[in-house]
Amino acid sequence: MDKRVGVWRDWLHPWIWITVVASVVAAAFVWPDPDTFANTLDICDELFADFHIHYLPMASALPGTDRPVAGFFYPPLLGLALVPLGRLPETAAVWAWGLFQLGALALLVGAVAQLFRSRDPLGRSAIVLATLWSVPALHNLAWGQVSTFMSGLVIVSLVVAPTASAVLLALGVALKVYPLVFVPLRAATRFGLRWLGLWAGATAVLLLGVPALFMGFEPMAGFYGWVWRYHAAVGPSIALDPNSQFIPHVLGRWLDVPRETGIPDLWLTASRATGAAIVIFFATIAYLGKTPRWVPVIGTLTSIAFLIPTSWAHYFAHLAPCFAGLALYGHDRSDRARLRLAIRWMGCIGVLLVSFPMQQLLGGWRPYAEAGIVAAANLLLLLVVILAMAATRSSRPASPAVVRDRG
Repeated sequence: MDKRVGVWRDWLHPWIWITVVASVVAAAFVWPDPDTFANTLDICDELFADFHIHYLPMASALPGTDRPVAGFFYPPLLGLALVPLGRLPETAAVWAWGLFQLGALALLVGAVAQLFRSRDPLGRSAIVLATLWSVPALHNLAWGQVSTFMSGLVIVSLVVAPTASAVLLALGVALKVYPLVFVPLRAATRFGLRWLGLWAGATAVLLLGVPALFMGFEPMAGFYGWVWRYHAAVGPSIALDPNSQFIPHVLGRWLDVPRETGIPDLWLTASRATGAAIVIFFATIAYLGKTPRWVPVIGTLTSIAFLIPTSWAHYFAHLAPCFAGLALYGHDRSDRARLRLAIRWMGCIGVLLVSFPMQQLLGGWRPYAEAGIVAAANLLLLLVVILAMAATRSSRPASPAVVRDRG
């Protein structure tokens, strides 16, 4: 049997589908209708609110405009990719977006399972269960956002062959820019300059070439200008939003910084410096190739909360599956019993921290968001990865797709 066919058939195991079906049935009892689901997760008036308010209008307007709709803060490629949905009746577009959301969840779960080389049906079922009931993944679903897809795309781009990796990571940057933070990790290879050239070319095509082809050069340039101005205009208000899990914003809430004074510039600088240090550190770890491949990948993911001011909860859709993977597989090569136990328990605690039951236990979405529980879980994930580095004694280098290209 073809090995690739065997990998796909692994996902047809009854335990995995029992987990999915049981979760859907349980969700139907918890949330009797879609709008109740959305209102429970955040201040959403309807399911897929961002899709209705921003994405669908943008898809309908492109390619014949040089100005993004209010609240569309992304490169034009994302809007252009949605143009087919803008030509559909609204009901059909919403159903298509729902299918995309399910596919994005499957992509994320599959990417994390592959990252940990999980073939155990029960282990995969645990990753599925943790993801389906995690606040970040549900938050993404409620708003109709693309962060679940972006997390899965980034993880896949860091474990596949070099050419595919360059194209996929270029696509991520062209859709939402912030995957730029993963470029040093992927470029930290023996043939990093060659990969970097391929990635830069693909990024130029997707970020500039494709939009210019469909919109024209001047409208594309105008579109980027408007996106830049939108970001500058809303920047100060993001710090006041309880949903922000950007570390300086969370610290401001923890320390009760007066809103009129704003977040100190020193905090912002320190956060960005910390995020940059995390990226450089794990790129170095990847280059040395002495840890399992998931160590630098997950470690770099934790930098998002330090670097991206728009770190909404759904940006962290990867937390629950990564915690589940660490609890199950993050200690396999350790002969230190205490470290193995610590990693397993901290992985389980992480899954609970970002779970929907924990959100409800803390009083609902607003107290949970204001407390920065997702940001705290991100810090815990960084700690667990560092412990896992100490616990693993692998002499085998990380995946060639991450560390040492073979050409």
